[in-house]
Amino acid sequence: MNNLYQLDQFLTKEYFYYFLRKSGFHKRFKIGNANQLFAKYRNLLMEAEDYPIIRGPEQNFNRDVQLGNGQFYTMSWDVNRAEEMIKEIKMKPKMIDISIIKPSVLQADYNEEHLDYALENQDPIIIGYYPQLKEKYVIIDGVHRVTARYKNNIKKIPAYDLQPSQHLQVMNGRIYQVLFKIHYNYLLLVRLSAGVLPKEIVLKKMYRL
Repeated sequence: MNNLYQLDQFLTKEYFYYFLRKSGFHKRFKIGNANQLFAKYRNLLMEAEDYPIIRGPEQNFNRDVQLGNGQFYTMSWDVNRAEEMIKEIKMKPKMIDISIIKPSVLQADYNEEHLDYALENQDPIIIGYYPQLKEKYVIIDGVHRVTARYKNNIKKIPAYDLQPSQHLQVMNGRIYQVLFKIHYNYLLLVRLSAGVLPKEIVLKKMYRL
């Protein structure tokens, strides 16, 4: 299952401080237990590989997250389970500005031949808030609808906006949940080391793994 991630450098103390500098920060504080923590994260990933991947039979959304220097991981969501959860919790769609989510659309994500049909599709899209990413959102369902409207200068689109606690539930297996949480914690530690966030806030926000 190693094709799902390559984090051998990313989860080391040396790369952590390199990543901090590359992100435009300066180290102010050391993370005292960095070696132990990253070793724990590597072990958690290996343990998570023993859990089954549960991809939906109909529609899934996959996204590669690039971290630089050949380091990456892949995410996967079950679109049908997301739709079921939205119905169960009776979530209401809201109108969002397309300019906010357009950066999430990659060229490979859509087919030009599908855009005319997508323009007529009025179903709300499904987006997931993903604070680790520069663009902050992933479009779990509705890339063609977003692209078609953007190309036709339509400014807004109805969307179900899933928070991490929600879209974590519709990921296709434990490995994806662990990858998401490790990346989230990692960036909090970067901000702690840079003196941007205090320790109390970081500890409160970090996922327990």
